[in-house]
Amino acid sequence: MNNKMFSFLSLKEFPERTLYQYLLLLFVISNFISLLASILFVAFRFSLGANQFLGFSQGLGIACGLGLLIILVRIRLVIKNLFSAISEERPEYASVFLKFNETLINVGISIVTAGLILNLFLPFGFLVVLAGIVIGFHSLIAALKEHEENEAKILEMIRKERKTTSFFGNIVADSNVFILMFLTLCGYLLVHPEYFESIRNYFEDRSKLCLEVKK
Repeated sequence: MNNKMFSFLSLKEFPERTLYQYLLLLFVISNFISLLASILFVAFRFSLGANQFLGFSQGLGIACGLGLLIILVRIRLVIKNLFSAISEERPEYASVFLKFNETLINVGISIVTAGLILNLFLPFGFLVVLAGIVIGFHSLIAALKEHEENEAKILEMIRKERKTTSFFGNIVADSNVFILMFLTLCGYLLVHPEYFESIRNYFEDRSKLCLEVKK
């Protein structure tokens, strides 16, 4: 049990796909429950049952939101550390690394943190957590997609290959996807596992690159 807990909190390893999927599924369910509970609470403010239902939905939402927040933070850190390690071995990669824009990722993380607190006291507080998760993951995908395009030429030099594998070439991360993520209460991410898979496959490939340049 302790090993699993340490593995979940580890900032050196990429999060497990199964853990991400279960947390995301519970998060989507908790969002639908929280939406219903918040509406019932506003409609029947003095009802004990409505208050208890809201409390249950808040607890479930906070647990799932916190879990996804930890996963988002872990992915951000392991990828940054990986970019830094490659840059140490190949200084020309640093110019691309410095262009990696994580501003909106950090904004999303901050919003989730604030939302977890607000969700303790306010109906519809889950919407703040939802907004932060959507901003964080959408921005992470968009930033990695842009970074992959920026590093293409340097990777050709490092690996001495004319064409490198693209992990985000077929991934769409525009404003429409952002809206769909929010309107479906993150259900869009649940039915499109290729977003998480692209990040994981990209990380594994660049981890191999890091080992190659260290030889």
